[in-house]
Amino acid sequence: MRKPKKWVYIFSFLPGWGQLYLGLMNRGLQFMLLFWGGIFLAIQANFAEALVFMPVLVFYSYYDALQHYRHVVEYGDAKDEEVFQWGILKERKNLVGWVLIIFGLYSLSNLLMWSLPDTITQYIPYHFLQQLIIPVIIIGLGVKLLRGEKDDASEEEKK
Repeated sequence: MRKPKKWVYIFSFLPGWGQLYLGLMNRGLQFMLLFWGGIFLAIQANFAEALVFMPVLVFYSYYDALQHYRHVVEYGDAKDEEVFQWGILKERKNLVGWVLIIFGLYSLSNLLMWSLPDTITQYIPYHFLQQLIIPVIIIGLGVKLLRGEKDDASEEEKK
């Protein structure tokens, strides 16, 4: 069944929707996760500088949906391949762990630099605690990735 091109154009304005319309569920969900997750982290972790990359993601998702539409028209179907090869991240757990720790520390220092003087003079507001939780979780994930690699190595030595 051929899908009208105008709907691909319309749905592709939001990352992932064009891919979902074409039946590429994995790809569409990954684009949506990158887009909405990036916005969430930028807002919650006080890392608004990351929003600069959102237009790149939007345009790449738009281009990707149109390319997959062209492939569907020419060949009748499109492969639902992943946007990222997650196996590469498993091989480089150490690097991902350090990136998460650095990102979390940057977010935490940014939060403390701007919010701490107000909280000392008054009280600790709810939004301060809410914004504090995300960087701490990110740092914890980074530490877990770094420790997990050492635990795996020590288990192999025991065998």
